[in-house]
Amino acid sequence: MRTILWKWLGCAAVVLAAAGYLRATDLPRPWLPVTPQDLALKEIPDAAGAEAVQMYYADEIDDVEHDEFFYSRMKVLNEAGKQRANVEIAVFPGTSIHELEARTIHPDGSIVPFSESSYERTIIKGKGFSIRGKTFAFPEVTTGSIIEYKYRLHRDNKSYPDQTWIIQNDLYTLKEHFWFRYDGRGGRKVAWKMTPGFPGGPVEHSGILEMETENIPAFQKEELMPPEENYKLKVQFFYGGSEVSSSSSYWYEYGSLLTQYFRYFIGDSKEVKRVTAEIIGKETDPEQKLRKIYARVQDITNLSYEHHRSGQEQKKEHLKKNENIEAVLKHGYGETGDITALFVGMAQTAGIDASVVLASSRTTKIFDKGVLSLNQLDSIIARVNLPGDTKYKYLDPGTRFCPYGTVRWPHTATTGMDMKRPGDLIQVPGFSYDTAITGRAGTFNLQPDGELKGTVILSFTGIEALEHRLATLETDEAGRNKDLEQELKDRLPKDSVVKLTDSQGWATATAPLSATFSVTIPAFASAAGKRLLLPAVLLDTGKKTRLQATTRKYPIYFNYAYAETDKLIITLPDGYSLENVPEAVEAKLPWAKYARAVKMNGKELVMERLLQFNGIMFDPATYPELKTFFNKINAGDESQSVLRQSPAEAQKSAN
Repeated sequence: MRTILWKWLGCAAVVLAAAGYLRATDLPRPWLPVTPQDLALKEIPDAAGAEAVQMYYADEIDDVEHDEFFYSRMKVLNEAGKQRANVEIAVFPGTSIHELEARTIHPDGSIVPFSESSYERTIIKGKGFSIRGKTFAFPEVTTGSIIEYKYRLHRDNKSYPDQTWIIQNDLYTLKEHFWFRYDGRGGRKVAWKMTPGFPGGPVEHSGILEMETENIPAFQKEELMPPEENYKLKVQFFYGGSEVSSSSSYWYEYGSLLTQYFRYFIGDSKEVKRVTAEIIGKETDPEQKLRKIYARVQDITNLSYEHHRSGQEQKKEHLKKNENIEAVLKHGYGETGDITALFVGMAQTAGIDASVVLASSRTTKIFDKGVLSLNQLDSIIARVNLPGDTKYKYLDPGTRFCPYGTVRWPHTATTGMDMKRPGDLIQVPGFSYDTAITGRAGTFNLQPDGELKGTVILSFTGIEALEHRLATLETDEAGRNKDLEQELKDRLPKDSVVKLTDSQGWATATAPLSATFSVTIPAFASAAGKRLLLPAVLLDTGKKTRLQATTRKYPIYFNYAYAETDKLIITLPDGYSLENVPEAVEAKLPWAKYARAVKMNGKELVMERLLQFNGIMFDPATYPELKTFFNKINAGDESQSVLRQSPAEAQKSAN
């Protein structure tokens, strides 16, 4: 999305942002010397009990050469620190890793160089995003080993997001070096913003910014917190903004430039009017018109959800740049922003009040008005005001598979700018729990030995269905099936056997998505004499450890509001009856509800569970009541039903 936005900004003569690495003439970079003090280091008084310490860290950016150099040296202080031998390096689209070197230095000073291969795989997978990366393992790591690696990251895309020095890592760091050569061609200037309260700052000399730090405490992250980047010590760099008197002036001036560009890009095309009239036909209802237009533009090939193409690949496939929305129609393809602009243009042609909105994404960080960079507004959605409606409707036609009336979650509950109101920062609303529902239904037969066999159907609607569909774009059918099986298996006892037998709804944006599995759970029920003990909840939500800490520093954060519904039916074995059923449990907050009930229906044990959570960001002051709420969920999910074997059946079993 940043690529699309900056491509458009180039046409509007807006100053771009940066990225980079180090001086190419300095390569290859030598290893730092290892001193006797380095080898003798056994503990850090300010980080007592730490598993490891980062002895040195460097991040050197060259925006002129479009490269970045990283160096990390760590020391393993105890047995737990040996896990640091496994390294993952994020590789984003349009970037590549070069000159990767690693080595292990034993306490006696002997060196074992890394000679094995590195592998690329998905290293982070979350709701709505995944990150590929290089992974490798240091050789022969023991307690007391020094492990270090260095590499160069090259960016082949000349339009970059703003640069950031992350000062604080997850280990106590003894010394850090930061270097940034910015691109000053054309009189461009770079500005920066530091974490408030952090002493010092970059020193500038001849187009280079440099800084060194020492003894930086480890960042202590908390469960369910907002993106860490908003809370770690850091320095953020951005081009432009330094010449503007205030943040309000900046957002108005640059927003006005963007508004002019979108007005040009949408234009007043006769061909767009003709196609829009064909789409609408004789429809007179404004919302039905909008739905027809939405469906039509989503049929356009969305290049943003296909693999990253190099310039040569684009030429080979004869892909042309879309100069306006008429070109999007003509070519039949476009990126996210192209498709959204076409939707807005058609809606306006149909007489509907519609506009483009640039929204920030909260996948990895949250919008900061004080960072004067349009790179923060990296997503493009639409806003419409239908006749008679008192509220704006937000739509996301440029996101593949996104159903009408929904916006992909990273672009909701966040800051944006309406291109009809340049400089006026607005809040894109979030959605309620009923737009992201996960349903789980199961029918099972319980065996006398406690084994459980049956069928489970997972269903996803709204945002949940959207994210599952988008995730499949990165894999084939076999990979998709494996991911679904693992998703269910993660909610079951670890020795469960799960096999996908059917799935439906992958190719449409509107229908629910469903997957059917055969499931076998050995020893699901535990024997206690003539009794069998059954958990009150079969499908563990995987969240039993949520919010267990006694105190809280950061806000409590959820990607989006959501709901979970479970209905599981278990047919009891012959000769068994329900002796004890756990009491129904219910917990409520103004924004959340939990209910769990177990009952008998003939020979069937029916378990039902409901969780509705209608919030995203919560102040730390609300932590006690949220903690109490989740504790009730934990207790309700952990209760048990008791089955008793009849005397006749027990005698039969004994014989």
